[in-house]
Parts: sequence; structure tokens; C-alpha cells
Amino acid sequence: MACVETPVNWYPKFGAKCTGDVENSVEFWLGWAASASCIGLFCAPIPQVIMKVIKSKTTGQFPDMPYLVSLVNCALWVMYAIPQKLTQCFAINALGVVLNVAWICVFFVYTDNRKVMGAKIGVVLAVIGAVFAIGEIMQWSEAGTGIVGDVADIFNIGMYGAPLAAVSTVVATRSVETLPILMVLGCLLASIMWGTYAKWIGDYHVGIPNDIGVMLGAIQVIVWLKYHNATPDAARDKLVEAGAKVADESQA
Repeated sequence: MACVETPVNWYPKFGAKCTGDVENSVEFWLGWAASASCIGLFCAPIPQVIMKVIKSKTTGQFPDMPYLVSLVNCALWVMYAIPQKLTQCFAINALGVVLNVAWICVFFVYTDNRKVMGAKIGVVLAVIGAVFAIGEIMQWSEAGTGIVGDVADIFNIGMYGAPLAAVSTVVATRSVETLPILMVLGCLLASIMWGTYAKWIGDYHVGIPNDIGVMLGAIQVIVWLKYHNATPDAARDKLVEAGAKVADESQA
């Protein structure tokens, strides 16, 4: 892909995207370093989530939302990267699409409610199709690509914040089982790396969601640090007792 310089805007720009020797530029290596950080992020669910789901043959309390949101996020960034000539962004997000499809398939196989899961997948495909249609209608002009980037920002923030869906479970059970630290750290590292890359080339579409991702990642790390040594048994017993009490009252 040929290099296309990012237009000057309000977002910080500390370097240049295009140089005489692109492959030896700071932008080139920052981009691939950021991409490498995402490989760890996309593979992080394997030991702490996917293998446990396959072994137990149930998704249990593990939420599927992180992988559904991540799939939309990666697909939209692929769309954004092609007209912007962002080679590294395209490559890593294409890999992300493939891996997240695999994780979603695992959840679909082992979920207790395939109808609900199927509906969620349908919504994901509809969103991706709608955004692609907008890009096509606007002929992938600068304005059209900007819209794709804006929507991608929303889902990028959602991807980094998706593990927060497990925080309420962590607090209620005093167990970090549903908040895999490898995935949290992967999100935090990817946010830092892509945020640095974005500030070098001055691309706010890439930068804003990753700046927010750093904050969301820090919150999740704090929650994990607070509860990773907690004893969950007492809290779980209280939840079971409370559930039984509610059931008895509803039958009375």
C-alpha cells in the first residue's frame, strides 16, 4: 500500500507518517509494534477462557460480549484501513476478525441458549453490513471513511471496555475468574501502543479510543488487584442463599 499523509487536525502529531524511506521510518516500526501487541490481545482468551469453556463444555459465567464487540471493531478497522493505506492496521485487524470468529464459534457451540447467541451474531453482522453500505454509498470518500472511523471508534472503546461487563460479577462473588487478567493486560498494552502510534501520525480516529482504552484498562487492573486474593466462598454462599430466599418468597 502506498503511504498517504494524515491531514493536520486538532489531535497531537509528533512525527510524520510518510518519509522518503517508509520501511525505515519511526511510523513503520511503531505500527508493527502496536500490531504485535494486538496479537497477544487476540490470543489472550485461549488459556483463561476458551480452553476452560471447551474443557467444561459450557460457557458458564464467561461473557460473550467481548468477542462480539471485538469482531465488529476489527471488521470496521479493516474497512477504515484500506482507503487510508494503513497497512499495519489492516493486517492486525484482519487477523483479529479471523480469531474472534473462532472464539464466537466456540461460545456458540457451548452456550446454553443458542437462539440468543444467534440473535447477537445477527446483530453483529447487521452492524458490519450497515457500515460497509455507508462506505459504498459514499464511495469511500474522505467523509465516508471518516464516518466508518467514527463508528469504529465507538466499538474500539467498547472492545477495551467489554471486560468491564464482568466487574459486577467479580464484586458480587469476590472472584476474578470472569475477569481474565491476560486479556485485561492485553487491552491495556494494545491501547498504549496504538495510542502512541496515533499521536505520531496525528490520526484521532486511531488515537481517541486507545486513549480511553488506557483508562478503562487501568480500572480493570485495579479491580483485579483488589479481588484476586479475595476468598470467594462466603460471597457465593450469600448469593445462593439470597436467590433461594427470593424463590421462596415468590412461591409464597
